[in-house]
Amino acid sequence: MMNKSLLKLKKKLVKIYLDLRSFVGKEISERRYSRSLRTDYRRAAEFISRNSTPPITVSEQQEIDAYWKQYGVRFPDYTWFQMYYHVTGIHSPRFLVNIFVHSVLYKYYNLQADVHGWDDKNIYERLNRKVKFPTSLAHKINGRYYDSDYSVYDNTAEGLSTLSEKIFAELQGESEMIIKESKDSSAGKGVRLAKNIGTANDVKHILQTNDSQNYIIQKKVIQHPFFNQFCTTSVNIVRMMSWRDKNEVKLFPATIRYGVEGKETDISYKDGKEIAYVVGVNEDGTVNDVYMSFDGAADCHPKLVEKQIPNWQLLKDTVKRAHEEMFHFDFIGWDFTIDQSGNPICIEYNIYSPGTILYQFANGPLAGKYTEEFLAVLQDSPDLIPRMFRYKKRKYGNNFQK
Repeated sequence: MMNKSLLKLKKKLVKIYLDLRSFVGKEISERRYSRSLRTDYRRAAEFISRNSTPPITVSEQQEIDAYWKQYGVRFPDYTWFQMYYHVTGIHSPRFLVNIFVHSVLYKYYNLQADVHGWDDKNIYERLNRKVKFPTSLAHKINGRYYDSDYSVYDNTAEGLSTLSEKIFAELQGESEMIIKESKDSSAGKGVRLAKNIGTANDVKHILQTNDSQNYIIQKKVIQHPFFNQFCTTSVNIVRMMSWRDKNEVKLFPATIRYGVEGKETDISYKDGKEIAYVVGVNEDGTVNDVYMSFDGAADCHPKLVEKQIPNWQLLKDTVKRAHEEMFHFDFIGWDFTIDQSGNPICIEYNIYSPGTILYQFANGPLAGKYTEEFLAVLQDSPDLIPRMFRYKKRKYGNNFQK
């Protein structure tokens, strides 16, 4: 029979083994996570390699490090600031690095366990009653068909005929409708415009030939003439970013995002490259003439007759009211347009990982005057910061420290 000392030794060895296995597992996970972060982090370096971008000075490097040290952060190099300084002419350490926002701040401010359930265009109108969305005509959810009232229909010839007749009647003579993937879709992907709808059979054919298990059918939004100044074929949007600071919803600087003439969405693709244009918006809702694309200054620069976004105060108030209904999410990117009657219409909201690059190109630091308040959580929760972004001392010079 094993004596007590051997039993104690065995327990210690088992504990050492389990602790070591846990440590190795966490280390492997951390290394894999760091590799994925570095892939996105290299986007700024790739931009610099494509453009004649001068290096930032040693004093600017020191300013950046001193600013982020207060939050326990040190970036691997200065490429993101080099990119932003070059594109905007604004030399400020308050710019936010895209992958840092996604991997740290969004994960803190938004309850990750609930993101997938709430990020579903099929149930936007059920989840948030304080905002108007495009008029829905039908839904397909987990392979089941529903009408605009969420009544279910059998996936049979008879069931689809009945649903198609209802959809056609609700079109009220319109010959176009929008079909969107309802989950895991963003940046204009999974959206198409169905044209030349003249009968209920045309609608039925669309239902029968779309194999997706989750999509929504909506009436086409007719945007306010103001937005036609940017592009007449796409629904152009105002990107509003809201942040709930305790019980108050605050708005970051806004931008208008607009499409390419001939395309139905404000973001399109050419040879696999994402094409999007933005222009900054002043606090009073006027366009500020800073036009940008992912390449920097935009080559698509409309001449505006009217620069004031219609019903600007109503739009801001609508975003704030809408955010109040998003109970698990404190940091949201909203895509709104204004319809021909002047009503704010929410095209979609972004609670997972809305972009930051274009909007900082147009406006400067993402959080604007709220930057320090927005970042303060880092001082209280240092464990939020991934290893590759944790502060440590370094030597300065124009050659970046990799």
